[in-house]
Amino acid sequence: MKTGNERTHFAGLDWASDHHDVAVVDQQGKVVAEFRIDHRAAGWAVFPIQPKAAARYRERRREG
Repeated sequence: MKTGNERTHFAGLDWASDHHDVAVVDQQGKVVAEFRIDHRAAGWAVFPIQPKAAARYRERRREG
């Protein structure tokens, strides 16, 4: 795994009940991509994170 200094881009996911917004930024904080994923099977078909990993992330966020 690369350290934070070795990574070139970072992504954030805004989780909602009917859609999810994604933003990708470079090391300087410049937004290089933004897109929305529908909260339907078709929307998740192109999402690169396994559903179980996303579920565990949501559980951690609820606890914190």
